[in-house]
Amino acid sequence: RGSRIPSIFMCCLFRCFQLGLREVELQRMLEDNWVFVRCAAALYIRFLVPPSKLWQWFEPYSLDSTQFTPYLDKEDVTSFGSF
Repeated sequence: RGSRIPSIFMCCLFRCFQLGLREVELQRMLEDNWVFVRCAAALYIRFLVPPSKLWQWFEPYSLDSTQFTPYLDKEDVTSFGSF
């Protein structure tokens, strides 16, 4: 079941789109200790970077094994690299 109210995470991501993050800011976000900040950066990159340049952004993080629960179902755990 979905909600018609955007999550706090999606509101923060939308704010990032409004601000127009620079490359150095995205890099800092990808290296943040909090996995949800890294996920926001990854989604920002996925939406705005041309497909031909995605791998150069994501390759360093593809084997990141940091575990988190990105969905409401707390049993659905994934790694940042899989995300």
